[in-house]
Amino acid sequence: MPAWPTLRDIGITGTGLVIVWSQLLLWGLEGRTPSDVLLAVGLGMLTPTAAAHVRTVLGAAEPGSEAGSSSSPSPPPSPPPSSRSSLPGAGTGE
Repeated sequence: MPAWPTLRDIGITGTGLVIVWSQLLLWGLEGRTPSDVLLAVGLGMLTPTAAAHVRTVLGAAEPGSEAGSSSSPSPPPSPPPSSRSSLPGAGTGE
């Protein structure tokens, strides 16, 4: 496994989780207001991993590649023709 994904997944993400959880626990257990700066730093440390996982889930391509250009979306199916003569009162002008 390359060094950056390991560092990102364990070191940076883990540190971000510890910061966020410590702030939330202090808020919940002791009633102290969480630090906005520490919450922002903790969430910022979670962003690289979250972005990588979102890209994986959504199937986004690597930067610079043409994703989805090989196939075009199929047109929607046409609705079946309706028969107006089978409706009651059809053709009588009512």
